Amino acid sequence: MNEYLQLEKFFTRMNALDHASAILSWDESVMMPAQSGVARAAAQSELHVIKHEILINPELLELLQKVEENASSLHLWEQANFREMKKIILRAHAVKKDLVEAYSLAASECQQAWRIMRGENNWKDFLPLFEKLLLLARAEAQQRSQTMGMTGYDCLLDQFSPGITSSEISKIFNQVKSFLPALTQEIIDHQKSDPSSTDLPPIPIHLQKNLGLSLIKNLGFDMSKGRLDTSHHPFCGGVPQDIRMTTRYNISNFMESMMGTMHETGHALYEQNLPTKWNHQPVGMARGMDIHESQSLFFENCIGRNKHFFKFLFPVLETHLFKGANIPSPQRIFNLFNTIKRSFIRVNADEVTYPMHIILRYEIESDLISGKLEAKDLPEVWDFKMQTYLGLSTKDDFKNGCMQDVHWPSGAFGYFPSYSLGSILASQLFYKIKQSDPNFVENLTQGNLNFIKGWLNDKIWSQGSLLTSQELIFSATGESLNPSYFKNYLKEKYLE
Repeated sequence: MNEYLQLEKFFTRMNALDHASAILSWDESVMMPAQSGVARAAAQSELHVIKHEILINPELLELLQKVEENASSLHLWEQANFREMKKIILRAHAVKKDLVEAYSLAASECQQAWRIMRGENNWKDFLPLFEKLLLLARAEAQQRSQTMGMTGYDCLLDQFSPGITSSEISKIFNQVKSFLPALTQEIIDHQKSDPSSTDLPPIPIHLQKNLGLSLIKNLGFDMSKGRLDTSHHPFCGGVPQDIRMTTRYNISNFMESMMGTMHETGHALYEQNLPTKWNHQPVGMARGMDIHESQSLFFENCIGRNKHFFKFLFPVLETHLFKGANIPSPQRIFNLFNTIKRSFIRVNADEVTYPMHIILRYEIESDLISGKLEAKDLPEVWDFKMQTYLGLSTKDDFKNGCMQDVHWPSGAFGYFPSYSLGSILASQLFYKIKQSDPNFVENLTQGNLNFIKGWLNDKIWSQGSLLTSQELIFSATGESLNPSYFKNYLKEKYLE
């Protein structure tokens, strides 16, 4: 069908622009000189406008209509690709060009300021930039809502976790809230009877870097098509053919960089194993950030903090980090890997308390977008919810409170729920893989992840966006997303 091939050609061009934009974004976070921000923001904004202009070309709507009439003649992957094309094009038509440009510029300005002001605990000067960005985010949500027939916040969610609404997320999160606070306290009380842990020895950054490179190679990351660098906030960017991972280092806590690296490697493995044939088309993209986060949290927590995998991991730590006489015992290091403690920083939180960090952000950002909450009131509400959910106060501690994450300063409203949806799915996938592999424990003990990666590749990675998120989860696990797996995973790991 000629019209369908024309659409593919359009999206191949879009993919090239996405490639350029992704590498520019990585460079901005990792390599860009401090005084180059204004020019970079202008360049990125222009790229966003160009991409938007391509997508709102009237010719695309005509092609969509013609292909729609004969879509049944396309083969399965083409039909799915057309479905994704249509969604992307209609999303673009929902937002006006001037708003795309203004939002991109404001997000770049806000994010660049955040990198400096967070370290200074400078909420006062950050607030006007954030207020400006929030107003634009609300305007985008409103414009999308008018076209897409959903609430404004649901439209933003759909960009990151397609197919799930805030009412469905609230139902899932309410289930988690019903059991997690009590379970957290039970686990903390239980751990008081465990052998006492020890403080981590200081580890030079160059040794931590060597450890990270060793781990990502063992996990299967192809270094010929990617790299690992340092940034203020760990992330995985780039494109499948050129993956750019970052982490950050803390001399007094090597676990921060190690677990951050394993987390980002989960993202990277997903990207590097997407269907090559469809790399330049929407159907070849990862299904959504909720699925993406399930992969990163699977490798960080289900594997990286697993007692069987630790038998393989500790000798690796000895080789790269512990070369002195005072080597902590394996048990003490393992205990530190899995110590449950309420803390301020989301990215350093353990897997038990982590969902409450996300639920807090989900509830706040939905109120920010709806207008129930104003930016100036964010620190007070953040402090209240931190005290309610985690028993900690962030009063006047903005850098460890509402300024700690890059997501809102970069304009990524609607992203946060994907983390806890991903945690739940990771535990569900972990259970299914254990069921499927008769040599699961032996393989983990030896650091052999071939079965796990093969299973994930078959069920998740190679599927790209062939299926909807809900279809993909059901196809892989035989049921819908189920928080009971997360509850049982935590109880089995920490109490039984």
